[in-house]
Amino acid sequence: MNCSTGSDVHGVSGLEPMKCSTESDVRGVSELEPVKCSTGSDMHGVSSLEPVKCSTRSDVHGVSGLEPVKCRTGSDVQGVRGIEPERFCAGGDVQGVSGLEPVKHSTGSDVQGVSGLEPIKCSTESDIHGVSGLEPIKCSTESDVHGVSGLEPVKCSTGSDMHGFSGLKPMSGLEPVKCSTGSDVHDISGLEPIKCSTESDVYVVSGLEPIKCSTESDLRGVSALEPVKCTTGNDVQGVRGLEPVKCSTESDVRGVSDMEPVKCSTGSDVQGVSGLEPERCCTGSDMHGVSGLEPMKCSTGSDVRGVSGLEPVKCSTGSDVHGVSGLKPVKCSTGSDV
Repeated sequence: MNCSTGSDVHGVSGLEPMKCSTESDVRGVSELEPVKCSTGSDMHGVSSLEPVKCSTRSDVHGVSGLEPVKCRTGSDVQGVRGIEPERFCAGGDVQGVSGLEPVKHSTGSDVQGVSGLEPIKCSTESDIHGVSGLEPIKCSTESDVHGVSGLEPVKCSTGSDMHGFSGLKPMSGLEPVKCSTGSDVHDISGLEPIKCSTESDVYVVSGLEPIKCSTESDLRGVSALEPVKCTTGNDVQGVRGLEPVKCSTESDVRGVSDMEPVKCSTGSDVQGVSGLEPERCCTGSDMHGVSGLEPMKCSTGSDVRGVSGLEPVKCSTGSDVHGVSGLKPVKCSTGSDV
């Protein structure tokens, strides 16, 4: 990180602020474009986001939990936001992922949401994409469109309700999911857990606590992203757009959306979250995804890659390695911090 005295720029949530001044380059989490802190500069947050235009004196949050990034006139700021609404000079009020209040924008404008999302186009009869992998949400003129947050229903001017999460059966706007006899069901909004009777407690996105099923299988969703443990032949739907998690002996397990199948066998490569470098597994090891991030179990001498582009975390025999979570230091069995 090349910096000198000056402003504070936060990288990824939990990271200590990166000090930078005019024209300095600051790199946050691997694969982020450099943050250039000077008048009219571009500040990149999470890679692949298009720059968000700010007006004078506007406050733009970077990654959730970060202090707001101060913008100057004409500057471009990329982030994921934390996610207060970003004020646009054009008068549009655009929010990213958090809260996910309705996206209000002028006709024909393109708004980038979370990295990898197709632009949100708010014009007549436009297609609006929500969270990556979701099917487009069809809207008509003057529609008021909610994204995934809350997850409040997507309301279009025609009176129809559009549902957010794909892969999940439409949950009303999400309508409550019907469970077996005697169950208590919360809708997704607010993301409260869905509780089902008959031996299974099912949480959807809420929290995201683990999805627990009966018959020896312990199915975890996206939540802390604990490993998915299934019995032979089980098909489990995760969160949106997630392909079903199919487990069986030497099976492929899909985690979060766009994740390549996790294949754990001798010398195999394990894909983490989309765009991550493969995580190296050795015989009998348990690989956790991005999780909260729970420790990745490694065997002797194995290399484990955490989040996108991070250099491999070296483990000693039998050590537990935490990934990016928070980003607390990675503890190894030798007592060292990585």
